[in-house]
Amino acid sequence: MARKNPLAAVAAFRKAFAPGDDASLVLKVSHAEAAPAAIAELRAACSGARITLIDRVMDRGELASLIHHADVILSLHRSEGFGLTLAEAMSVGKTVICTGYSGNMDFTLPGSALLVDYSLVPVGEGNEPYDAAAVWAEPDVEHAAALLRQAWMEPAMRARIGAEARSRVRRELSPETVGGMMKRRLQALHRRFDREQ
Repeated sequence: MARKNPLAAVAAFRKAFAPGDDASLVLKVSHAEAAPAAIAELRAACSGARITLIDRVMDRGELASLIHHADVILSLHRSEGFGLTLAEAMSVGKTVICTGYSGNMDFTLPGSALLVDYSLVPVGEGNEPYDAAAVWAEPDVEHAAALLRQAWMEPAMRARIGAEARSRVRRELSPETVGGMMKRRLQALHRRFDREQ
């Protein structure tokens, strides 16, 4: 939970919208049973706001439907591997608001996503399996809230960013593009291996 950082998403949503605003947040988490104290904290943070917490594993169709019905996908992660959900959302033209840090920065670039400012902080104790001495991002909740509010107020901006997101992902993450990159890398490794023999 510390890495995915849903508490920051809740805080940003609460800062972005007043109780009377017609905006809602859907939080999707998995394997809540593995961290009962963390989920209890998250439920308490959501209490009294227009926030729905889904705490179960969803199949591919359910997840695709959830993405399809969202206006914006929000990820205030502290660190990310690839960012598959972000890429999937962008591939269907959704506006992504995410921490401008980690593996997702291969494709969540300015113009195709709204990037949240952050500072690097120590991971700290109690976040196993991550090394306490390592660093990860602490997203700026105020900045995230401002971007959420802007995206809500400006549907034309969402459409523009979503279109660029779809174009970028389909262009840069297509099987043909990624397959070509893999082929070139394997060919380079093969040439190097041949030289070293």
